[in-house]
Amino acid sequence: MKNQIFVLALLAIMISSCSGDDDTNTNTNTNNDTIIGTWILESTTEQGYNQNIEGVLIGCDTSATTLKFDKETTVNINSMVVVQNGTKLCVSGGSEEITDDTIKLIKGTFPPPKDIFSYKLQGDILTLTDGGNDDFVFKRAN
Repeated sequence: MKNQIFVLALLAIMISSCSGDDDTNTNTNTNNDTIIGTWILESTTEQGYNQNIEGVLIGCDTSATTLKFDKETTVNINSMVVVQNGTKLCVSGGSEEITDDTIKLIKGTFPPPKDIFSYKLQGDILTLTDGGNDDFVFKRAN
């Protein structure tokens, strides 16, 4: 009888110790096939991206430049450097439209060539190319 109780107790302990770990880290897992999420600018081919003509920083460094895709058809852009009327500015805005390979930004906020980007998603790296052929490489935020 003691052996049966011991076996049943051991079996109960084994069953209760097995838990469904399948849902662990659901909030940190990302689907690398989707653009949805937050992206931080890692590098750009644009010369003097965050400096004015005199070489002074304009307060819009690369780590402040982020993209946030809430869904695959819109993006909010924070702190992107653009040139308006000959002056570099740090602006934020959103998109009017996203297609399979193009992001069209809200008219008037981002002057050409930064109003339309082609993009390519490769895992955790998102590369945007503007009309001036400057590349902007973003990495998925953790």
